[in-house]
Amino acid sequence: MLATFPTYIARSKRQRRAFPIIEVQQFTTARAAIQAAEKHALPVVLSVQSDPSLVRGLLSLAQVANIPVLVTVRCRSIEDAEQVLALGVQGITVQVHDLPQHGRKMYLESLVAVLASRDVSLFLEWDAKEKIPTELAQSGIHGLILRNTAILSPLLIKELIEHLLRSKQIPVFLHADELKPRELQQYLKAGILGYFVSTAVEEAYTAGLRTGLRNHALTLASEYEHYAVLAAQETTERILINHTKQ
Repeated sequence: MLATFPTYIARSKRQRRAFPIIEVQQFTTARAAIQAAEKHALPVVLSVQSDPSLVRGLLSLAQVANIPVLVTVRCRSIEDAEQVLALGVQGITVQVHDLPQHGRKMYLESLVAVLASRDVSLFLEWDAKEKIPTELAQSGIHGLILRNTAILSPLLIKELIEHLLRSKQIPVFLHADELKPRELQQYLKAGILGYFVSTAVEEAYTAGLRTGLRNHALTLASEYEHYAVLAAQETTERILINHTKQ
């Protein structure tokens, strides 16, 4: 079933539990992730690029799933956003670092205007070394995703998270792939609302495919893919179960 981000964010705040956003790049890994979530009766949040056919397929899977599924799509232009909005996505993620400096404000204002009449959440992916504008708090942003945090010390990141939560009241997300497990636990305590897992599921799928290819007894492509899907499911299960242990 499809769910909405405001409801999920409110629940996470209430439970004081950050949630993972899992990036998938193809229909097969999206399906594997949803199947893994269904196995444990856990909701799952997936992020994909703005490929209309992939988004359409993922939304179809989400609608028939027996657990809540949230989908956010990474967009690089208003045209991208309008195209996927027409498909019924629940979230849009904008990689601000990809936008030209001189046109950022106008682009974001236009996007907020496009989303104003829809039940769609807007997330901004922001480079941690860049100054965050004060007007963000009033701009209809539902979450700020900090990237390139490795260039800052853990103490500075923790202070930045606390500042954003205190002064701007914007939920903060981090890229877990950039962090050590101990650092992530530290930031969870600081109050981040979620974290992106960008490569783990796709890497597991590729590793599983290699395992299948090394098994010379297999002859059909579907047999090779079985290993890959299993690996993607196991990785998703681990991510989701770790989330419940916070």
